[in-house]
This record gives sequence, C-alpha cells and structure tokens, in this order.
Amino acid sequence: NKLGIQEEFFHTFDTLYKQNKQIILASDCQPRDINNLEDRLKTRFEMGLVADIQPPDLELRVAIFKRKTVDMGLEIPNDVLIYLAENIKINIRQIEGSLKKLKAHSFISGEAISLEMAKSVLGDFLKSAENSDNIIEKIFNYVTKRYGLSKDALKSQKRSADIAYPRHVAIYLTRQLTSLSQKSIAKIYSRKDHTTVYNSLLVIEKKIRSDVQFEREINQIMEELRG
Repeated sequence: NKLGIQEEFFHTFDTLYKQNKQIILASDCQPRDINNLEDRLKTRFEMGLVADIQPPDLELRVAIFKRKTVDMGLEIPNDVLIYLAENIKINIRQIEGSLKKLKAHSFISGEAISLEMAKSVLGDFLKSAENSDNIIEKIFNYVTKRYGLSKDALKSQKRSADIAYPRHVAIYLTRQLTSLSQKSIAKIYSRKDHTTVYNSLLVIEKKIRSDVQFEREINQIMEELRG
C-alpha cells in the first residue's frame, strides 16, 4: 500500500509490458476491489485476462498429493492418495499435515503406508478438517445471504460499514464455531494479520454485551450453523 512501492511496481510493470513479457498476478479479489491500489495500476491489471480460479478438482488434488510425496521422499500407494484427495479439498496445510502424520507413524511402527493405516491414523484429523470446512462454508453462505454481499466483497479490503460489519460477524462466528487460530482465520478472510481478526472479535463482543437482542440472534445463528 505504500506509494513508493506502488511507484516502483508501476515502472517495473510498464518495462516488462513494453518488452512483451508475460506477467501473472494473483489476488483474492478483482483488481478494482483491491484497497489502496492506485487507479493506474488497477487499469493495467484489468487490461489483461482476469480469470476466476476455482478450487482444484479430484484429479488435480491427487496430482498435488503425488508431488508432495515426492518432495517429502514418501512412497504412498495410489489408493491412499485418492482417499486423501477425496477428504482434503484445498487446504495446503492439511495436505502437508496429513502426509507428515503418515510419515511419522510409518517410521515409528516400521509399517509401510497403506489405506488401512491412513484411515486409522487420519480419521479424527480428516473429520476435524471436514467439519471446519463445512462450518466455514455455512458461515459464508449465511452472512452473504443475510447482508446481501458476495463472497469476494466479504474477503475484499474494503472497509465501508456495509461490508466491514458483516465481515466482523463472519469472523466472530468462525472463531466461535471452529478451533482455528486467529492467524488461520485471517488467511480465510484475506486479512493482513491476526490483529484484524482480534479487532473484529472485540467489535462483536462489545455489541453482544450492550445488545441483548443481538446476543440472542448470534446464539441462534450459531445453533443453526452447528446443525
């Protein structure tokens, strides 16, 4: 967000563009929704192809697992890779965590990694991951519908009240209904760091203390989402 950095990036971008270089940029929102970004950069980003990248399908997830096993020096049967890919959708940390658990168990027990071992060792881990993913998706669906926002807007850097407040609610619900750390929640909502999550929690907790009706509403929402 610093103007000096944006100035340097602008000139670097223009130099590469004039040399017909390929430039690939990634963001969690549309260029026009990037907060504190100069208009001249936004227009340059938008003059190229803007694509919405969806979560990887099963085949690609299996390929990701295979690549990770090579990086970690593991030999894992294909049926185990498929089992893992079916149960872990997009979270790279869960992918790495599951493989580390299997590697450690195989080393300690002296057994080769098998589908039976994976189900035994990772059962609770995968169940917890699945529950968190489901709850988060429910929260996104509820908040976007309740406040008439898109998921992109909720995760954008915009701070207007009509977006910031629903984001506070979503972050609070995520903290209450999952075991995720504030740092992990910050990543989900594309926040800079955990302090923004902490501030959101303070906003909602303060409103709960001062507004009995709001407290009832939040409790009711949490019960519905748990169901």
